[in-house]
Amino acid sequence: MHGGPGEACPNTRPFVRRLPFEMGSAAVARRALATELEDAGFTRQEVEDVALVLTEMLHNAVAHGRPLPTGVVEVQWTLTRELLRIAVRDGGHVEALHPLHPTDTEPGGRGLLMIEGLASRWTVPTGVATTLVVAEFDRTTSASPCT
Repeated sequence: MHGGPGEACPNTRPFVRRLPFEMGSAAVARRALATELEDAGFTRQEVEDVALVLTEMLHNAVAHGRPLPTGVVEVQWTLTRELLRIAVRDGGHVEALHPLHPTDTEPGGRGLLMIEGLASRWTVPTGVATTLVVAEFDRTTSASPCT
């Protein structure tokens, strides 16, 4: 058995990477995350769902935010036996994030609804000068990584 509740999985460490503030950075982050999740025993569907959420978070940061002072966007994730937490930080722009409810004919506005539907929960912590969007995925005992 590996570690107790909330402890990081063996051979994994919190991932923090600063990537160029551009749409192409989503592919780089998605590949790194998918590799780590596959190595940790996540199912193909879980990997695809989490990668989709990360891609949407990065797309929103680049499309609606601004770069951090160093010209980058920051991607983070931490994997424990009970939880996968992913986060994207940009230089900030919007005061509040909330899902839109577009009509069937509107071309966009579904990203946060998709994140809300796939993640166990998502938040935007307040009181920070940057925009940090966090999505968490609860892990079940039968599907816990690190087995």
